[in-house]
Amino acid sequence: MRNDRCYHGQMPNFIADDKFFDVIRVLRARGWLRLDAAVDDEAAVVASSSETVDLRWRNLSNTPFAKVQPGSLVNHLEGSQCLSNKGKLTRLLAAANGGLGSASYPRCHALASGSAAAASSRPSLREEAALTLALEELLRDMGTQLAVGALRTLFNEVSGPTAGQAGEVMVDSNLFVTCITIAERWAEQLELSLGDSSGGRRVPSRRVLGVGSAAWDLLLASGGSVQSVATRLRQPTDGVNGDTSVVLATVIAPRVDEVLQRLAVLDTHFSLGAGGVWIIKPSGQSCGRGIVCKDSVVEVAEAVAALEFKAVVQKYGFKCCF
Repeated sequence: MRNDRCYHGQMPNFIADDKFFDVIRVLRARGWLRLDAAVDDEAAVVASSSETVDLRWRNLSNTPFAKVQPGSLVNHLEGSQCLSNKGKLTRLLAAANGGLGSASYPRCHALASGSAAAASSRPSLREEAALTLALEELLRDMGTQLAVGALRTLFNEVSGPTAGQAGEVMVDSNLFVTCITIAERWAEQLELSLGDSSGGRRVPSRRVLGVGSAAWDLLLASGGSVQSVATRLRQPTDGVNGDTSVVLATVIAPRVDEVLQRLAVLDTHFSLGAGGVWIIKPSGQSCGRGIVCKDSVVEVAEAVAALEFKAVVQKYGFKCCF
């Protein structure tokens, strides 16, 4: 920023949105004059003055690029919102990966667009259909992560020194079958999708996972988080809501190990760990405002519903790439 108190041969001026209070404070301290104009009044202010607006420090959507005069400054590049807006950027990345947010690294899903339409207005049929597809993909992805994360936790237990006498472990067999089936289907789909040697795009299709209502009932009844599902796998049940079986670790461990080894090769997200934490980011906020972390399906659903689904949901990276 210029330290001199003269710009274009006159006292420099600027227009800034109220949210940029630090910028306003610094500019005023350096002798810049703030033109206090609301968005709707800005055209009148500029038209009634012979001087140039030297600087606009605004939200991208509030910046009138057509009125920016040669030599004036703005804090955005026109059209850059496709990169600076987390929702638009997520959709661009998904479009480059066959329309799947689960193919981004880390997994990232944009729900409702959070467009300029009034919050009270009813979304169009097209918007409702797009939101439905986005939610379905998010739930499929979360279902996969629940099952795989719980199996990774179980495998660490049954293959370690705490597996029990004679290698026996007690598991909820219904829940185990649900988790292992989901994981094996995911591995099979990845093998089909990524095994294309023709040089085509290596991304999974939308028909990734058939998590039926019975499977979802078991996952949600088990708490809907990786840790709670893993705990339920090892807890005795009453025979009504689940089927407890004492099985040999030597039976469970190889099957779980086999699918986990396949996923370690096929799924680029596998290295992020078994944790099930998701970050929910409001589409229209910045500077970390409104961001929360949740680890269960129910909590994520409640968080995005509170934001009227104008949110981006991203898998938390426990093992950062930096």
